[in-house]
Amino acid sequence: MAVIDIARPGHDRRERRAEYREYRLTYFGVFAFFLIVAVGLRLAPRRMRASVPALSGQRSILTEVRVAASSCIPFAYR
Repeated sequence: MAVIDIARPGHDRRERRAEYREYRLTYFGVFAFFLIVAVGLRLAPRRMRASVPALSGQRSILTEVRVAASSCIPFAYR
């Protein structure tokens, strides 16, 4: 005898919304972390700055933070 699993209507949509909400919360948390790091690096003297490729100081702070956050988030969802 086969078991039939009938999904409730809208169930997939709720799962996708929950996953999207989780992704956004993770992204903004990482974004805030990298924003603090980027501001700290900009305030530090040039000779004392750590070598962080995404936070090299060649672009605006928000662009650098967005690139750094976007590049590390996929590792959280592997």
